[in-house]
Amino acid sequence: MKIKEQLLHIDEQQSHMLEVPLFDVNMRLYMSNKRYKKIVTDAISHMCKVLNTKFSDYPELKGISGANVGIPFNLVVVKKDDGTHLVMINPKITKYGRHTKIVKSNCGSINLKEPIKVRRWKFIKAVYHDLGGAVVEDTFTDKDYAFTVQHEVDHNRGITILTEEIK
Repeated sequence: MKIKEQLLHIDEQQSHMLEVPLFDVNMRLYMSNKRYKKIVTDAISHMCKVLNTKFSDYPELKGISGANVGIPFNLVVVKKDDGTHLVMINPKITKYGRHTKIVKSNCGSINLKEPIKVRRWKFIKAVYHDLGGAVVEDTFTDKDYAFTVQHEVDHNRGITILTEEIK
């Protein structure tokens, strides 16, 4: 399977999903309305399936956002080292560390010919809801998922790939 069969590309009709901020999941409805919750959990299930897909034209995906698959909700799923998924509903980065690092990045949504250099924070704190609706505050570093979380949260904020210098 090719990645473009599952993920959005710049030249596709739905590419605007990568250019606009997505909607936060209404957590009151999520916790009280079974149909609404099923819509959100079905979207997350689809994202997990795409994240586990082997693509012939792209190396293994590390994370996926609602924007990647045309889902208008602020959702992020990160594939953890042990193969499980970190599901983040309405993730927001609340704190950035003092240090950054230049890393190579190749966004699956646009599948660049060569990875480009991007500057990422080495330490972040993020707040999000888990599948049970609980508020979670996590710390991520360059040793775990900080770069992936930043990239996917950027997608949901309407940023395809951040290449400018962090000030």
